[in-house]
Amino acid sequence: MASQNPDSADRSEALATLATLLPEAARGDVVERAGLAARAIDDEEERALAFARLSTLLPDSSAESMTIEALAVARTIDDLDRRARTLASIALQLPGARKAVVQAEALQIALQLPDAVLAVRDTAAWWP
Repeated sequence: MASQNPDSADRSEALATLATLLPEAARGDVVERAGLAARAIDDEEERALAFARLSTLLPDSSAESMTIEALAVARTIDDLDRRARTLASIALQLPGARKAVVQAEALQIALQLPDAVLAVRDTAAWWP
């Protein structure tokens, strides 16, 4: 059973996958359990991406708190490359102006990397 998996990342992913099979009105409890599992993930990048994924499974009014949590966790990642990539991944799920703001934040972080020219070239994939 997904809720009994001892690995937090796997448990969160399994519950998120189960939630996609449910009607939107019935997802809340499963997504909440997946969120609890995500909070127990040690790796900040994995945790942030788990919250970002969960935010896509909720109606807009409920998704906001998961998105805020995903961004907050991503901003705590010490490794600049991982932080930039995680923020860019989260940005792809955001609407309009907010997407642009988080993409710009990811780009500014990428520009701080030693291989900034390569990082900027790689960020071209972040924009459609």
